[in-house]
This record gives sequence, C-alpha cells and structure tokens, in this order.
Amino acid sequence: PLDLASMNSRSIYSWLDRQDVPGLLRTFDIANPDTAVHIRTHTTVPQQGLAVINSPLVVESAKRLALRVTQQTEKASEAQRITELWRNALSRNPSEKEISIAKIWLKESSSYPTINDFGPWARLAQAILGTAEFQFID
Repeated sequence: PLDLASMNSRSIYSWLDRQDVPGLLRTFDIANPDTAVHIRTHTTVPQQGLAVINSPLVVESAKRLALRVTQQTEKASEAQRITELWRNALSRNPSEKEISIAKIWLKESSSYPTINDFGPWARLAQAILGTAEFQFID
C-alpha cells in the first residue's frame, strides 16, 4: 500500500489490507478497518515523529525532493537553492533566520558521510518533511 513507486503527490491514497495493516499506520492509531469509526482518538507521542522522520517513505521522498531542487537550481546560490527547497516543500519562502540556520545545517552536515545518495541536501529535505508545518494543514 505504501509503494515508493507511487510517491508523486503530497497526499497518500492507498488501499488497506485489513489483515495486514502497515506498521506506520498502526503507529498513528489507525481506526479499526473492520468497523465504522465516527470519532477518531487523538494521540501525539514522540514515537510518531521518529517513525515519520525515519520511515523509508520519508527518506525516499527527501532524496527525491533534494534531487528535484538540485536539478532546478543547478547554477543558483546556496540561499536560492534553500529558498527553492522551502517553496517545493512548504509552498513559501524561508525567512532570513531559516536561511541562515539551513546554511549552518548544510555546513555541519557536509562532514558526515553520504550513504545511498543521502547527503546534506537530502538530510535537510528530510528535516523539512518532518516539520509540523509540512505534516499538518491549518
């Protein structure tokens, strides 16, 4: 149901196998698919954030987002590339403070090894995808 090949939109639409509910959905207290549920319980625990940020779906999405931004801004400055990353993920421009924090992030993150195309830009994209601003619509 959470096939990486079908990740071309921000929302996830999928069928649900009632006998084999994906673990990521169980982490978020998915409603029982065998009964009608009129009111959903609200649960927010740290494990949910960790499950999202480290899920293969988010990691692959972060890689793709970083690649798209890199391709769109081949000859752009670092600040322009950061702005494009924010526009693609959050549909807004970053503040000056966010740009400076992202620059620091990228500088410090560049000393870590790149494994499986998961370098500094992909890690920054992963962090943005893990924010509440990306995950929730006001």
